[in-house]
Amino acid sequence: MTKLARFQHQLARGMDHIQKLESRFQRLAGLLVDIGIPYFTVQRISDALDSDLGTTDRILVDAIDDAIHDPEALLSSLKPEVISHPVLGQYQSALHMTLSVRRKVRAQKKVSKFWKRLAQEDDRYADIVTPSSSNISSVREPLTPARQHAVDSLIAR
Repeated sequence: MTKLARFQHQLARGMDHIQKLESRFQRLAGLLVDIGIPYFTVQRISDALDSDLGTTDRILVDAIDDAIHDPEALLSSLKPEVISHPVLGQYQSALHMTLSVRRKVRAQKKVSKFWKRLAQEDDRYADIVTPSSSNISSVREPLTPARQHAVDSLIAR
């Protein structure tokens, strides 16, 4: 195969690839138009991709938002929970719940610390164990022979 024939073959393959890409773009543009995004917006998105302006995402999100609010568009049939802003409300609720639980845990720790300190100051309670998280694993409770056998068989597995 001569160089000219090889270049012609590569050119033909390249042109075939370009035609396939153009066909894919036309199908994608058609799908976007079908769901409610205007064709001129699809062209703007394509132009923004070509020029690397970085505004493509914003154009697409705005186009989807417009299509959602257009009663004629297919995107308008999406459930509002999927697109609208209850996510913000759910986030705020989860954040409020988390902060509330933290506040309650902090208050409970203060109460526990108060009673522990009070018990340690009184000599009558000197022999009572008040374990902390660091030494709680050292507290051993004797097991009945049946339970000890079950524990041993679990460990053996």
